[in-house]
Amino acid sequence: MKFPCHGHFWLPGSPDKSVFGTLTFTRRDGADLWLADELPGIGDVPEADIILGQTAGGTYLTLLYAIRTAAPLFRLTPTFPCSYHAPLLITGAAFDTEADLRFSLWQIRIPELKPWVGKDGFEVEASEVFTGRDCPAVQIKYRTPEKHEILSDTDGLDLTLKFWPLLQSGPDVWIVRQDICLEVRQTYRDTLEDYMQTATRFEHLLTLATGSLVRTGSIKAVVRTEDADAGAQPIIVDILYQPIRNAPRRNPRTDEFLFKLQDIAGLEQDCFRNWFAKAEWLDPICAIYFGTLYNPSKYLDFNFLALVQAVEAYHRRASDETDQPPVKHEARIKAILDAAPPAHRDWLDQKLTYSNELSLRRRLKLLFKQSSTLREDSVPDRKAMISAIYDNRNYLTHYNPALKGRAATGARLLLMVEVLKLLLQESFLRELGLPETKITEFASRSRTVRMIRHLNSRVATAGV
Repeated sequence: MKFPCHGHFWLPGSPDKSVFGTLTFTRRDGADLWLADELPGIGDVPEADIILGQTAGGTYLTLLYAIRTAAPLFRLTPTFPCSYHAPLLITGAAFDTEADLRFSLWQIRIPELKPWVGKDGFEVEASEVFTGRDCPAVQIKYRTPEKHEILSDTDGLDLTLKFWPLLQSGPDVWIVRQDICLEVRQTYRDTLEDYMQTATRFEHLLTLATGSLVRTGSIKAVVRTEDADAGAQPIIVDILYQPIRNAPRRNPRTDEFLFKLQDIAGLEQDCFRNWFAKAEWLDPICAIYFGTLYNPSKYLDFNFLALVQAVEAYHRRASDETDQPPVKHEARIKAILDAAPPAHRDWLDQKLTYSNELSLRRRLKLLFKQSSTLREDSVPDRKAMISAIYDNRNYLTHYNPALKGRAATGARLLLMVEVLKLLLQESFLRELGLPETKITEFASRSRTVRMIRHLNSRVATAGV
């Protein structure tokens, strides 16, 4: 669909009270709707969960979560022109309620998917071109690769890679391109939110694998219509949305991928099953990690604190280890409370709520112990690095003057940031269920490892 487009727009249940308007959409800015008059029935409410429309060409539209961005201060004319912004736009159907947004299939296109999959159906025979013949022949064959199931029937979720050719011809040029998409089917969780959550979780995994910010390029979806006739044409819509992260996209370097699909051949079902089975508790950690990585603050202290939080949150969820066995700790708490003055017991009980949690220092020690990549050649003194991260977190959190002399800046602080990144990368690879040999192989490819070695040499040379 081409933008800008003109048409009529209305609120759900009021198609007879439509208003003329112009709609634009870009991935950077989302959907912007300019209306010649206010929508009848909306009154002074600045938000609309759903605005429906139909273009001059007959295409139905659904704008979700729209908010009014401009309107006259006073009603000086018979009309009340205004504009709305919506982060999500669906073309091809008009949905009166969010409950109607149910789907049976999504086809998701991600630019980074092609180099990560690394599979095509081309065969080229061009040896005659280099033999000096007067009329050399070039033979190009294409056979569409078979679909590749990377996850099947895990809590009703199926993920399949689908391929097909795109053909373009000209007077003296024929172009064949291979298209690839991720096909998602969800049996039990079929709402827009459910599918968006699955797409985001796949983006996170592909971002980890490629070392590049991954964002969905386009989405086509089949609307679930259980009551439709068996022979009815499916309703196919395009889902356009404004991504939360707008960091610039760069072309990924395949030599910097942590792993490609072929690197986990035979393990992909287990890897994806593990990732999605653990996704609920991994989601907040991924949000912090990838958000910091690909939408970083210009303040290095903030990036450091965010990554420390991600590391601590990860270990708290991944490990059930505590400072003392629960039974022993409960007895210790009881003894402390019994010995305290009655007037202070409630206050003391609240203060001791998390007293059996591992300290950050202990969590870092355990993660460093697991690491097979943070060796002596990259981090010569693990104990000193753990203490530096611990002291720096405490200083930036509490601003204790006694710790000011231990606060890191410049290359030392950047080194800590890179070490925390690598700890999280290895942790995510471990959650995929990969064997340790694969984790070591994949993590050693990371740009982060090279950065750590470089920064270590700088810190050692500078004597800081």
